[in-house]
Amino acid sequence: MTQLKLDHVVHYVNCVNDAVKTFQESGFHAVKGGSHKDWGTCNGLSYFGLSYIEWLGIEDTEKLEKTTLNNPVFQDAKRLLPSHPVLHKLAIRTTDIEAVDALLKLQGFQTSGPVANSRLDARGSRINWKMLTIDGSFDGLPHPFFIQWGKTDDERIQSLESSGVISTHDRGPFRISAVILSVRKPEEARRFWHETFKIPLGKDFMWPNSLNLSGVYLQFILGEENRPVDVILSSSEHMEKTDLVIEQGHYTLIGK
Repeated sequence: MTQLKLDHVVHYVNCVNDAVKTFQESGFHAVKGGSHKDWGTCNGLSYFGLSYIEWLGIEDTEKLEKTTLNNPVFQDAKRLLPSHPVLHKLAIRTTDIEAVDALLKLQGFQTSGPVANSRLDARGSRINWKMLTIDGSFDGLPHPFFIQWGKTDDERIQSLESSGVISTHDRGPFRISAVILSVRKPEEARRFWHETFKIPLGKDFMWPNSLNLSGVYLQFILGEENRPVDVILSSSEHMEKTDLVIEQGHYTLIGK
């Protein structure tokens, strides 16, 4: 199967503009992404390479309430907000979403099948992608979803840089080095994700009980949240550990 990479982390928020502003004031490049007009949602984005954080909010409550789209990414916005503005889902990037779908169905999973989607960015340009979602969870931990973009990685970088969505961070070079998932059964959850989604085991002593998603570690720790609880942003320079909180989402900044 094609190599899998972290595409983005979804953080449901009540105010996308405030989330973007908080990151900007902390020295990161962050932008208002655009609107999902068919579903009544909007987003903000901060990129680290081609992996990014998405702050997903509700733009049109009535439209979201009326949507018949059976997509947990958008349905969870309706379910969680406004009371629980938390980190909640991981999106995994692939270049062969049909192969991922076939593998999951072979294991007996009910999937959405690859579904074509699009939205307008802040400049009014249409962005296209295919999304694959999976019903259910592992002991309450939501399954990741999969995404295949309509352009190659090189084409996307060029397009996102030219549009100003990707740019250097004033704070310096950073990357998403790890995502911490709090679950009731850490070892079992790690094994399930490894065997089901074919994500290699992590072997870095800094991230015990982890998986290695093409250089981004998914660490499973004991807790009750059953969701991502922290995004680790690593600098290539020496710095003091810093905590950054947006609504009920937590980000940890660390140096080398």
